[in-house]
Amino acid sequence: MQAVPFILMAAGGATQAYGTYQQGKYANAEARENARLEEINTAMEAGKARRDYERLQGVTRRTLGSLTAATANNGVSLSSGSSEDIYRDSAVQLELDARNAQYEQAQISAVGASRATSLRKAGSNAKKSATLGAVGGLLTTAGSMMSMGGGAKSSVKNSNVYKAAPAYNRGGSSATLMSLSGN
Repeated sequence: MQAVPFILMAAGGATQAYGTYQQGKYANAEARENARLEEINTAMEAGKARRDYERLQGVTRRTLGSLTAATANNGVSLSSGSSEDIYRDSAVQLELDARNAQYEQAQISAVGASRATSLRKAGSNAKKSATLGAVGGLLTTAGSMMSMGGGAKSSVKNSNVYKAAPAYNRGGSSATLMSLSGN
């Protein structure tokens, strides 16, 4: 009957360790999936920013072409004076808008990659933590079992236990005599 508590304790410790390990495994898988989704979202956002950049480059070419045509239609030269300043300022501003879109694309990509990496690291850390927790739980259970086993033996040794001892009477028949042992 003494084995039952040990078996139950071992089963409980093993079940707890397995559950802890499974939680870490699940957290790691979930973090990896979230990282994958973050990369997909980042790629979509970066693609949108790239299309904005390309669109703004087209707007720049069309606007500057329209400006050139309107200026030439009025008989004004773009190579000198205020028409040249207007053309140059327009070109600079439109190119700045396009470059801002390009910078936004780079920032989106960098931030998304960083978030995906952080998610993966968090998942890996959760798995490691759960593994260590499971091992710690098993060690705690083993320690408890050892202390119970050691305590049970020493308590039996040091307590008064009734033992059956054979006693022989003079008639040659064996009778059982209960004796109190102090050892």
